[in-house]
Amino acid sequence: MSNAEFSWPDIFKRAPDMERASLQCDAESEYDDENHPSLSHQGLRVLHLHEVEDPSNAHILSEGGIVRLLSYIEFPALDSLSMSYRHTSIQIPRTLRGSTASSLRFLSIDAPFVITAEAQANLLGLLQTTPLLSSLSMSCRFALEADENEGIFLGLNANIHPDVLPNLSALTIRFIANLQPCLSPLFIDMVHSRRHAAPSRAALRTLRFLAPFVILPANTDAAARWKGLCDEGLVTFSERP
Repeated sequence: MSNAEFSWPDIFKRAPDMERASLQCDAESEYDDENHPSLSHQGLRVLHLHEVEDPSNAHILSEGGIVRLLSYIEFPALDSLSMSYRHTSIQIPRTLRGSTASSLRFLSIDAPFVITAEAQANLLGLLQTTPLLSSLSMSCRFALEADENEGIFLGLNANIHPDVLPNLSALTIRFIANLQPCLSPLFIDMVHSRRHAAPSRAALRTLRFLAPFVILPANTDAAARWKGLCDEGLVTFSERP
């Protein structure tokens, strides 16, 4: 379903039994929700949100269209949420409306640009509210000169934050504009911390890279641990989603 003709509230009010939806949320969305009560759609299970930038609109809202929609409408039965961005000002919600996050099992964040440290912090805040999440897919750029994903990798390290994503069993990584993606020791530390189950945490069973190969770090200890993970059959490579 597209929201080309109706506002967000119209779409969900007109289809109370809808279980799947795909919406475009402009980054510069001017929808005025200040004078409208929040909504709760009880039936939606799968939601795909696509955020694009309208160059003709100079009044850009800092929170973005996706954040606005998810802060306005509650989806208590939501099982799968995909957020796709096609511009540089990527904003990720820190929380979801009402009980939306409590039932979420799959989350995907697809962005062609680097997710800023602020957006990574918001993502970690969001992940702290999704105890049932078992599958996470996200975009990252790995570079030799700097680790731009330090916040998210430290935040997902189960040795540092054991209560974050206790049911995570599948992780998919998309590479952003990398001809030679180089793994960082922080990333390997994070994966290694989730390799084995704990009394209150599931084991990571699948790590999928949407790339044909990766370059190992110069750190010999990290490289050795990575080889061990690969030998155990945890890691797979694919050029297609």
